[in-house]
Amino acid sequence: MTVYFAVIFLIALFSILYSARCKTEKTRNTLLCWTVFFLLFLLLALRNENMGADLLNKDMTGGYLVAYDELADKPWGVIFDGYLNYEAGYILLNKLVALLSGGNRQIFLAVCALGSMLPVAYMIYCNSDTPAFSFLIYMGLPVFLLLYSGLRQSLAIGLTFLSVRYIQKRKPIPFILLILAAAQFHYSAYLFLIAYPIYYLRMNTSLRVVSVFSLPVVFLLRYPLFSILSKLLKQNAAVEDNGAITLFLVFFAIYFFCFIFTNESEEQTGYINLFFLACFCQAFGGVNSIALRMGYYFMMPLVLLLPKVDGSMRVEQERKLAKIVILACFVLYGLYAISSSKWAEANPYYWFWETV
Repeated sequence: MTVYFAVIFLIALFSILYSARCKTEKTRNTLLCWTVFFLLFLLLALRNENMGADLLNKDMTGGYLVAYDELADKPWGVIFDGYLNYEAGYILLNKLVALLSGGNRQIFLAVCALGSMLPVAYMIYCNSDTPAFSFLIYMGLPVFLLLYSGLRQSLAIGLTFLSVRYIQKRKPIPFILLILAAAQFHYSAYLFLIAYPIYYLRMNTSLRVVSVFSLPVVFLLRYPLFSILSKLLKQNAAVEDNGAITLFLVFFAIYFFCFIFTNESEEQTGYINLFFLACFCQAFGGVNSIALRMGYYFMMPLVLLLPKVDGSMRVEQERKLAKIVILACFVLYGLYAISSSKWAEANPYYWFWETV
């Protein structure tokens, strides 16, 4: 876990240094945003290829990296013939990186890390007044662990998060094009098409209260509801009982916090609407991992929402206390998730030059 403690320490250190040295807030935020992005990019790009359960099977005969090797050797004319049911965009990415890098696996991992994280960094740069705050929230979300193993969906999530910028600009065509591009890496990205109307859904106080209390009801009725919904999403999806309840409780508390302290601006309301869908999906997270992973797309706005809501709190002491509590919760939860996740295999951390 040393490397993760080091990254968090460096984020705090650069925050202090830039606050002291930079003359303007814009300069400080710009430097801080791209410095933290660079730190996290190095963390993902320089990791050992044996980290991430989906990268290599235990017998080294399957996984994303084996598929990368095989796609590198396949002729262009046959690579799109339904290879492992991979989406066309992901296959094309494999082929192009292999062609330009000579089939180097580490460069492929670095490209995937860049493609997944650069849209996130750009959205934080454009929308967050406290980049370090946003990045630490990002590190505390399950999406961060997905970067280690779920290459296809990580790329799709990055593009769908970027599409939120076009929702805010009321540009449906670029939004739809980005979703279509994201779906070429993971078909589940099509679900994010509902984000455009949901973002602009206006709720009065009564409706928002109903939405708050509907989440515990959905959670209590998750088994019969899942039986119905699974037939729409995946025929006969199995109940897994994976116990992912803690994150739902955390998300519910966050949703309630945002409901209480939001300034009801269009931006904050839009983020809250999208995050409600993440809470809804997470209510079924303990039943089936598919529902949990569908929620990944809608939890990303949280990295922008929480700093906005915290900044809009009127009492300074309450604002500082809320920021400390939020940061502590996400840092601690993130470290716990990294240390305990078997699927991501993010801990122990190995550099690419180490023998595992």
